Amino acid sequence: SGEVTHYIGVQSDVTSERKALKALHETKARLEKAHDRMTRNLQAARSVQRSLLPEKVPVHDEVKIAWHLDSSDELAGDTLNVFDLDDDHVGFYVLDVSGHGTAAALLSVALHRWLSPDPDRSVLRTEGPRGSTRIMSPELVARELNAEFPMDTETAQYFTVVYGILNIRRREFRYVSAGHPPPIVLGADGKVRQLESGGLPIGFMPDARYEAELVKLDPGDRIFLYSDGLTESENNAGEFFDVSRLLESIQAGRNDDLEKALQAVVSTARRWRNHRNPDDDLTLLGFEV
Repeated sequence: SGEVTHYIGVQSDVTSERKALKALHETKARLEKAHDRMTRNLQAARSVQRSLLPEKVPVHDEVKIAWHLDSSDELAGDTLNVFDLDDDHVGFYVLDVSGHGTAAALLSVALHRWLSPDPDRSVLRTEGPRGSTRIMSPELVARELNAEFPMDTETAQYFTVVYGILNIRRREFRYVSAGHPPPIVLGADGKVRQLESGGLPIGFMPDARYEAELVKLDPGDRIFLYSDGLTESENNAGEFFDVSRLLESIQAGRNDDLEKALQAVVSTARRWRNHRNPDDDLTLLGFEV
């Protein structure tokens, strides 16, 4: 009877093990299916988000434009755009939503719609006389965004933005920076400098004030807008690429075509971080009058 009991016990153990293995395989299959579905959804969302970026930039004899965006994740918190506001004015912005992933991406997509040049649904325009529309100044755009997008105290989500309008005929760039790194100017004479910056990130304080800055440009001058993912790229020693290296790399490309010079800056930052994926979204937008 002892042998029979032992045999039954062994059979019971084998049966239990088989059941456990079957359950394990079924769970693994369900997880793989869920993972594949999430991956497809993320790729679809990434495609939608990338489609909002400027596939074609405005074409003018008086200005050249180039841009680049590297996302640190499937979905980016950074976004940018460049667009005609009318025959004489071109709008530019780079914005950076705090955090990463789906929540940041959703807000960046919503902001892309708010900052659309479409006169029927845009914070970039306001009503003018006799049913016409007129271009909203950058500082008023920042104030409007700040009123519409208060920081969520539960998620602490906010964003920074630099938005500017280039007057092509007068070669003037009027911009506002809300907690965002200030633009950089590379003069036709080869001198490079960082512009003034001020203002809190959007949503930090309901009564925050934003003031615009005006830059007069000469033929051949370039302006670069960027996100802090560029200057905060880290090398193997944990050192930032920082603003000083960004200024140097921009100045190094002063004799190159704008597109080539901009891509050279991006490549320099990649080499700095030893070609690792960026820890933060990296955006660079430039134009030359």
